[in-house]
Amino acid sequence: MLTVLTWLVSGCSTARKSAMPEDADQDSSVSADVAGPPEAYGPLPAPKYGPDPVKLRPVVLVLSPGMARGFAHAGVLRVLAENSIPIGAIVGSEMGALIGALYALDPNMNRLEWSMMKFEKEVFAKKGLFAAVFSGAEPRLEAELKRTFSSREISDAQIPMRLALRIKGASMPTLVDRGPVTEGLRAALAADGFFSPAIWNDGLAVSAKESWNSLVREARDLAIGPLLIVNVTGSADPAVRTDEVVLSPDLNGLGDKDFTKRTELTFRGANSAKRALSRIRELTGAKAR
Repeated sequence: MLTVLTWLVSGCSTARKSAMPEDADQDSSVSADVAGPPEAYGPLPAPKYGPDPVKLRPVVLVLSPGMARGFAHAGVLRVLAENSIPIGAIVGSEMGALIGALYALDPNMNRLEWSMMKFEKEVFAKKGLFAAVFSGAEPRLEAELKRTFSSREISDAQIPMRLALRIKGASMPTLVDRGPVTEGLRAALAADGFFSPAIWNDGLAVSAKESWNSLVREARDLAIGPLLIVNVTGSADPAVRTDEVVLSPDLNGLGDKDFTKRTELTFRGANSAKRALSRIRELTGAKAR
């Protein structure tokens, strides 16, 4: 009887062992067949619909001088912002330098237009001949520049910018991309008939108004993108290549001292940009709408 029981227990044990795969883990409670294949790492990629988005080329804005007429630059900037035209750099001369700096440091149109309002007509009017001669500076302009830009540096700009000025005695303008914004703009705005020369790098500097056309070549040398040039001087447009665009807003009846007409100037600048919008989009590689 004992022999029969021993045989039965031995047979059951052998049957259980033979039912398990030879290479199975004896301590595992779940076989590989039940668990299935290992899961993929991370979530599955989302399905793609349509072609990849087109990467647009940024334009390099070249903003001309023109004092009060330079407020038209703000209208151009608004149209570019509203149509998502990317800006790779801004090169500004005189009032183009001021408007360009306001936007490059803080690319927000509402704040740009609010800051422009602070530069009232009186900021650009001399106190008088003797004040300009004996002080060597115009306190109201300098005070407003310091209030607006404080101690910010040109290199702080969110959009790379270059301020054009001319070192006294030099025939060609200089593009500056570093240094205090207030000092760079004070020199860039030192146009004859408005402001006396300013100190820059221990020397005297003035507006690059007379040779601003040469900034086109300087802007090309940045090799950032195609040029979009805004000319509000009323003079002939600079020579450009086929892959560049010049905007010349219709500013008839508006002069460089019409600082109280900035709304009209901004409106006309915007209209010129709207008329050329399809061509501007071509510069960036965007499809026509």
